Amino acid sequence: MCEALKELMAEEFQEQEELVTKRVTEEFIRTLSKNITDVDKLAELLNLPVEQINKVLDK
Repeated sequence: MCEALKELMAEEFQEQEELVTKRVTEEFIRTLSKNITDVDKLAELLNLPVEQINKVLDK
């Protein structure tokens, strides 16, 4: 039982960590886009797909 609880907590922690990482990345993209308006350059700088940058900025 204890091992199952540990696994469940580890999964929950991983999900929360991924969510926080996504939110921080989106905020970072928005902040940088105020100074770097070229989406292609921003994508290159962050090593992210242009589509991901556009998706964040279109929100």
